[in-house]
Amino acid sequence: MINKEHKKITYTDFIGNDREERIISFAPMLHLENQKKLWLAQEKHFDEIDIWLKHIYLKHNPDPFEDLRKELEIEWAKLSEKEKSHVQEINEDFENPIGEILEEAEEPNN
Repeated sequence: MINKEHKKITYTDFIGNDREERIISFAPMLHLENQKKLWLAQEKHFDEIDIWLKHIYLKHNPDPFEDLRKELEIEWAKLSEKEKSHVQEINEDFENPIGEILEEAEEPNN
């Protein structure tokens, strides 16, 4: 059921009760969440899933990652400069893990 403020809709109201349709529609829904377009919320296992547009969810709910962010800041502060430098190098490599392979593939054969 759509809530009065039209902020979210339940999976059942959006997809319906047909078992096959619910199964077929679930993977694309997860894909949209992975693309950061939707936010899927569920209170506990087997409860109804609420579907939100992600920007609406974040606008009306506390930051779900705030605890993780604070924990990361505390752990980062404990690292030495050498360790921080190493983490930054890893992050740069992770941004484009196959970059060197692609560059080599694009080079003409000698």
